[in-house]
Amino acid sequence: MKKKGGNAAVLPTQRVAYTFAYNSRVYNFLQNDQDTYHVFPDYYFSSNYARDSLTVKHLQNTFSYSFYLRSKDVKAAKNEVKLDVGITQDYYQYSQFVSDTSLNQYGNKVNLPAKQEGGTFQDITAKGKVSYKFSDRILLEGDVQQVAAGRDFGNFLYDAKVTLAGGKKTGKIILEGYSQSSAPPLVYTNWVSDHYIFHNTFNNQKTNSVSFNYINEALQVDLKAQYYLISDYLYFEAQPGGIDAHPVQLGSDINLLKVSLGKSLSWRRWHFDDYLVYQKTDFQSTLRTPEFYNYSSLYYKTLLFSVLNADIGIDVRYNSEYVAPSYAVGLGQFYNGANVTFSSYPIATVFLKATLQHTNFFVMYDYANQGAFSPGFYTVNRYPQMDHLLKFGVSWAFYN
Repeated sequence: MKKKGGNAAVLPTQRVAYTFAYNSRVYNFLQNDQDTYHVFPDYYFSSNYARDSLTVKHLQNTFSYSFYLRSKDVKAAKNEVKLDVGITQDYYQYSQFVSDTSLNQYGNKVNLPAKQEGGTFQDITAKGKVSYKFSDRILLEGDVQQVAAGRDFGNFLYDAKVTLAGGKKTGKIILEGYSQSSAPPLVYTNWVSDHYIFHNTFNNQKTNSVSFNYINEALQVDLKAQYYLISDYLYFEAQPGGIDAHPVQLGSDINLLKVSLGKSLSWRRWHFDDYLVYQKTDFQSTLRTPEFYNYSSLYYKTLLFSVLNADIGIDVRYNSEYVAPSYAVGLGQFYNGANVTFSSYPIATVFLKATLQHTNFFVMYDYANQGAFSPGFYTVNRYPQMDHLLKFGVSWAFYN
């Protein structure tokens, strides 16, 4: 559509969409030897031969409708209302097998897959989003997701956000709050494998959160404070010093406060990015997280061989000491096991990143300071992290 003296902007006011998605995932756990080092708890089917598998097929249908209300002056960027409503069907089919000993037609003992758990279920979720832009300085947003029917009936997510933007020098403030209720995953309620069998009933885990975020691009500052109240927290634990991880639910509420600060500095071709986090909870023994962690990156921007835009630098990460979680290999879950605290040291990585038109290169030497403080390091009980390692990669975008 044209107007005298130029072209008029034409923006849609309504949109109808349908989305279809399907995926199939398979998870396998294999064990071929005796558990000499006592990594696993007791076995239910075989002491030295495990073939646990889980297959999950997921089909999703989504219907959505969007509606816009705008002021006549499109360039004014104010008084714009957008409404999105939709409904999603999630259909799941899953089956879980273990290897069990049986007799074949010749009377010999053989290990064959035997189905232990399986079934189908679906969820129907009603969704709605609304946003109201008063101007380019004030934006209100709301998001509602409610499971109206199905296995997870009653699950919900209610989210509200307010963005108050000033000028380039004053930055912007984002206020957000949400409430969420989630049904326990199947690994907590129905699980059969060679080393772990669970049949439980738990309440929904509920999380309420409020946050304050201040972003100033001119000062290159990102400050955020978040508060979480978690009820009926689900996690895995074992008896003191044990390895028989099993799911449990905490009867008390957990309070968690998290404050983070991101800051960038630059001088000529030198750049320094730093990200600091402080977090505190009243259930540190249950929610095992470091109280403080830091990630820093110092790099130099240059032009190599007159064609490569390159960053050459070093990344350093560090976290304060904390009681480390354990890991259940046959379950694929972290759990609260033995109370072990590891010494904490900075971990450094030297890197080179370069770009040539549509091609990106990187070379990094991970854990470059191995041996400076310690011959290695742990973040999980009984599982040492990888030694120093040289990594490289190339990505190429095929477009003009």
